[in-house]
Amino acid sequence: MANWRAITRADVTASLTLKEAESYQRSADFGEDPLPILIERTTAYARLAIRSNGRVRMSPDAATLPVSVISPACDYMIFDILKRIDVEVGEDRRRARQQAIDFFEKIERGDVTPEGWDEPETQDTGHSAAQLISSSPQRVTPMNLEGY
Repeated sequence: MANWRAITRADVTASLTLKEAESYQRSADFGEDPLPILIERTTAYARLAIRSNGRVRMSPDAATLPVSVISPACDYMIFDILKRIDVEVGEDRRRARQQAIDFFEKIERGDVTPEGWDEPETQDTGHSAAQLISSSPQRVTPMNLEGY
């Protein structure tokens, strides 16, 4: 299983209450869905914190995050989603947003270090990754070196 991946619509939906999800769906029916832009902004915010840590190998894919960071990223983003729809942003959501911000600040300071990116394994082709260079048929000895 990959240790970095993109935030999905399912991640966001799983973090919403039923009332929040229904309100979000109704609002999305009447206009452009802001979720892709919010996911992009949240991912950029989280990656900046991770990059600032300095000890985490970053994925080259700018749309991905460590799996352990996706839930706090969703808590951070849901506050912005709820501000756009007809749902009161409760104290629990404000607290979750602040906890997410605190978590990303801990990552920046190096108090928390999420998992680094690992290159995915490639399918074995049955061939070596590098070609072995065979030795020359002429042996180099001190006798045939110039200047000896």
